[in-house]
Amino acid sequence: MTKINLTSTSGSGFLETDYNQLKGALQSGTYNLYSITADALITSAGINVDTLATSVGLKANKLLSVGSITGAYTLASSDSSSYMRNVGANTITLPVNLSTGFNVTVQNTDGSTITWASDGTINAKNTAQSTQWGAVTAICTAASTWDLIGDL
Repeated sequence: MTKINLTSTSGSGFLETDYNQLKGALQSGTYNLYSITADALITSAGINVDTLATSVGLKANKLLSVGSITGAYTLASSDSSSYMRNVGANTITLPVNLSTGFNVTVQNTDGSTITWASDGTINAKNTAQSTQWGAVTAICTAASTWDLIGDL
């Protein structure tokens, strides 16, 4: 067994484990820590606990949140990976400051026209969504750039 130094902005400690076994498991995806690599997590100085905590948080937060839109609405970072039900003729604004990979799906529950707007670029065949029970997914593909996919 090897003692691995755990470092964090709030302090440090030690984990006693087999370094090669832990690193091998992380590299093979056994622990499925999503957006990190073993090299980012395990360095010669030890395990970066801040990186580990962030990764575990990403894995734990995989339930889809469900919300509703009943008036003009500007998406916020807290809406990422959400399913939103829209009621009424509303404008949904796609802000220019959200992270690449942000995504949200909006379903039109009553057939009113939903207009998609942004100060950035919208890639879509049009920006109006009017089919009852139709859904559109908005994905931020780059800074200030959005793709709309679905029933437009």
